[in-house]
Amino acid sequence: MNKLWAWLKNGGRKTRMILIGGLVAFTAYVHFSADRVRERLAILWGTFTATAGALSLGDVAIIVGILCTIGSLLINWYYKARDDKRKEAIFRKGRIIDE
Repeated sequence: MNKLWAWLKNGGRKTRMILIGGLVAFTAYVHFSADRVRERLAILWGTFTATAGALSLGDVAIIVGILCTIGSLLINWYYKARDDKRKEAIFRKGRIIDE
């Protein structure tokens, strides 16, 4: 707990604002009843806009870069698995694989 508090203390105002805003929004989100969808969407949208407002352009660029890297990893993983299945099927049929 002391490490977490030290991280929050040294993280600066922006980090604390994002975490506190997210915690408040999550608490409000959980306490609404299930039939109040409009209120939940308003809270989630408010949390999103507050977080986006707290981020600088550099922070947004880092997040977009991470998401693009993860997307590229997943796409490459999918096509590599598909290529491996194709090569295994060709091998089982006894054909020669051209690489």
